[in-house]
Amino acid sequence: MREHGSHLAAWHRVSLERGERSAVEVRIGIQNVQRELMIETSMSQEDIEAALAAALAAEGGVFTLPDEKGGKVLVPASKIAYVDLGSTESRRIGFR
Repeated sequence: MREHGSHLAAWHRVSLERGERSAVEVRIGIQNVQRELMIETSMSQEDIEAALAAALAAEGGVFTLPDEKGGKVLVPASKIAYVDLGSTESRRIGFR
């Protein structure tokens, strides 16, 4: 595994070294859309809240979340009805 240095928090590096990953399930409701978006991200709940607050504060802001598969989900902040943050899960990578 390639070390990312100071970009990863110490606890996150330890969990990755153990073959685990942390994921937060985020559900986003969009105005006038019946289905919600469900994203699993490695961002912390605090970072998600900060990104949401910044997007809502900016005129024409866009709420951006990286997903677990390496993609990004972009939602116009003015269209967000709600954001539901699930608990942080630690999952094992590989076979048990």
